[in-house]
Amino acid sequence: MVTEELNTLRLAKDWAGAEKHCLAQLVSYPESPEFWFCLSEAYGGQSKWTEALYSANRAVALDPLKYQAWAFLGNGYAGNGNWAGVESSARRTLDLAPGLPQAHWLLSHCAMAANEWGQAWSHMEYGVLFDRRKLRGIGSKAWE
Repeated sequence: MVTEELNTLRLAKDWAGAEKHCLAQLVSYPESPEFWFCLSEAYGGQSKWTEALYSANRAVALDPLKYQAWAFLGNGYAGNGNWAGVESSARRTLDLAPGLPQAHWLLSHCAMAANEWGQAWSHMEYGVLFDRRKLRGIGSKAWE
């Protein structure tokens, strides 16, 4: 359901444009988990973490199996320093998509924040499997 225009905005990292586009689409499709997820990406790309968390939560409420939204929810919690939220979101992501590198990367940071270095290293190896910058540029293939 995501439009070609929205994909173009995401790939260009035009987060303000993506936000505007998603908000316009949500008027017609208020129950679309895809547009809510993309809106959370757009907010996250602009460091609007409160809005990103709201939108990601809306996406997972509409589609509890949408692992990409769960992973992004963890990223949003990280933006707010809510490590318990990061961990629960990352673990839910792994329930849905075992081995997803982003979820392990988030868990490694939870462990570091808790000074649990052994656990951190066990998850950190997954961080090498994807480029951290792609987490900021969520429109990458890493999330699909």
